Amino acid sequence: FTDLVADTYRLTIVDQNDIQRAVSGIECTLSPEIIIEVGVVTPSLIDDSTGAIPFAITGGKEPFTAVLTNSTGEIIQTIAGIETGVPTYFKNLPTDTYTITVTDTNKCTAVIANIVVPESPVFI
Repeated sequence: FTDLVADTYRLTIVDQNDIQRAVSGIECTLSPEIIIEVGVVTPSLIDDSTGAIPFAITGGKEPFTAVLTNSTGEIIQTIAGIETGVPTYFKNLPTDTYTITVTDTNKCTAVIANIVVPESPVFI
């Protein structure tokens, strides 16, 4: 079943002989909304892959899996087994625009898009 709202349900199963079995009191609960807090670390040199995106997750139901994609939609990194509130990092990133998709153990997702790892400043 999909798209159920939080509530208590009754499930009735009917077999090929038209025999019914009912189960009452099936409780469907929703995970709290997944919240992703992000930051950005600028690469230290021009054309360098030392940028990073630090992030932490709250809400939802751990453990979480986070997937980082770049501006072309290519999966760059995946981190599994993330716990609530634990600072986590996508590292060794070049300048680009990224998206983080987080999925919790209940298959609920949250997405943060347009995370820009900027170019390193030029000093003269």
